[in-house]
Amino acid sequence: MPLADPAVLAADLGGTKCHVVLADRGGAVLEEDYRRSDGSADPADVLLAAVADLRHRAAGAGRSVAAVVIGVPGLLDPVSGRVSGGFNLGWDGFDLGARLAAGIAEPWLVENDVNLAALGEARTGAGRGAQSFAVVSLGTGLGGAVVVDGKLLRGRHGAAGEFGFLLAGREQLRRREPMAMETLVGGRSIAGRTGSDPAAVLAAARAGDDSAGRVVDDLLDHVAMAIVDIAAVVDPERVVLDGSVGRALAPYLPRLTALLAPVLLFPPELRISALAPNAALAGGVVEAWRLADGDQPSSSSTSAKR
Repeated sequence: MPLADPAVLAADLGGTKCHVVLADRGGAVLEEDYRRSDGSADPADVLLAAVADLRHRAAGAGRSVAAVVIGVPGLLDPVSGRVSGGFNLGWDGFDLGARLAAGIAEPWLVENDVNLAALGEARTGAGRGAQSFAVVSLGTGLGGAVVVDGKLLRGRHGAAGEFGFLLAGREQLRRREPMAMETLVGGRSIAGRTGSDPAAVLAAARAGDDSAGRVVDDLLDHVAMAIVDIAAVVDPERVVLDGSVGRALAPYLPRLTALLAPVLLFPPELRISALAPNAALAGGVVEAWRLADGDQPSSSSTSAKR
């Protein structure tokens, strides 16, 4: 029996979770799969298992999968297929392209997860109507992206907007590993310093816990420092906070705004991402339909299989 209307898959693979959705032409989520990625020796196995599961569920509902777009916290070399900078997955130099070519029959594309989030925000989220904006994604780590005139700012190596590399002080200059700012604001770092989930730390701070309050004070200071650096170079109209930690900072937007005002001539407007299930998946669905339709993807430095 022929399959009915096609659908697309969008995946958001992070350092602690893998979230995959099956979406229709209008962007509505038909099915989703959410599983941990930090309990596996190979996050690629988790990703491919989730894609296979949703492909099976799509077929059971009489649908075909027309394309797959995957967001990862790193950069994929379009020639070699190897990931660079995927530190939260242990993927610096990992040959992801070969794994996907062997495991995914549909046309596929890989993009930096926050770049996908920025594309989602530009089209249907907090970036609409802004001439320029930056996405600061605080989750397991710290990622970012910059959009100017509706286009991603990529840089020579496709690494523009990698805010995790920012430095927060002279003492970080001679670190033997990158992602200095990420070690101060990332969820994994907060959990390592406190022994608690970042969400629990933020909740305890709002409840008046002094120890948690000091952690949040430190977090807000460093997030503000990152935004100041971004504003000094890019002068964005808006900064959109995304990621599990970034979205949880909604109650602290007035404090962050107050930290920025005295040190910037033109402080950007701060907003919290409201895209569902999240901004990276929203952007991934749009890019997947572009890929399925044979259009040139907005993600020009990615690897695709047709």
